[in-house]
Amino acid sequence: MTWTQVYDPLGHWWLSTLVAALPIVVLLGLLAGLKVRPHWCAIAGATTAVLCAIFVFGMPSKLALVGITGKNVAVDVAVKEADGPTFHQALQQINQASKAWDQKYPDIH
Repeated sequence: MTWTQVYDPLGHWWLSTLVAALPIVVLLGLLAGLKVRPHWCAIAGATTAVLCAIFVFGMPSKLALVGITGKNVAVDVAVKEADGPTFHQALQQINQASKAWDQKYPDIH
């Protein structure tokens, strides 16, 4: 899948720059300003980056998720109200999908 980034999606360079800076502002604002734990700051910054990439810059969601996971693995975790998988089972499914990817594409890391 190919995608060409548009550097000025909002039509004003300063507005597009402010939106592109949001993940850093969120990360540092939570870390330094609000004294939130670092791992939560990183998660919030990464989430902000992905949302900006998808909704503002028009990046395809599959490519944005590859940027987070580092692998092109589609993991469907269906949580049902009564008999859905537990968190541990979901992690096992993710690990199995990751191992399957590594076996299918051993040269890509």
